[in-house]
Amino acid sequence: MGDRAKAADALVFALFHELAHVLLAQWKYPFFDNEDVADEFATALMVMVGQRDRVRAAAESFAATASVAEAMRKMFRDDRHPLSSQRARNIMRWLNDPALVRKWQPIFVPNMQSDVLRALLRQPRDWVDRQLIEKELASRP
Repeated sequence: MGDRAKAADALVFALFHELAHVLLAQWKYPFFDNEDVADEFATALMVMVGQRDRVRAAAESFAATASVAEAMRKMFRDDRHPLSSQRARNIMRWLNDPALVRKWQPIFVPNMQSDVLRALLRQPRDWVDRQLIEKELASRP
């Protein structure tokens, strides 16, 4: 990539993307192996942990690497990831969607530790679905 910071941002996004596959598979989410779903989940999770700038930088890196050569490689390899330019557009669309994290909360919340959920109620972020968290906590022993 030629730039350590850009490489680090792309690596962090890739790690969150792979984490998305693992968590969604463990949580028995039906589309855990879909690359777009993993990118969307990774974007949501990174927003939740304050890494919005890194998501944006990763999307910019994807946009910068789009090429005809990439399209040709994908035709002859079993690569289910979208082309970099499409991937960049998707990530930026999700990143700019204020409802993104709320959309994923029905998946996240049941899998979060009670202490984390209580902390989110004490110090809510703009994406917190208070009713969902309260309902989840009430259902736990």
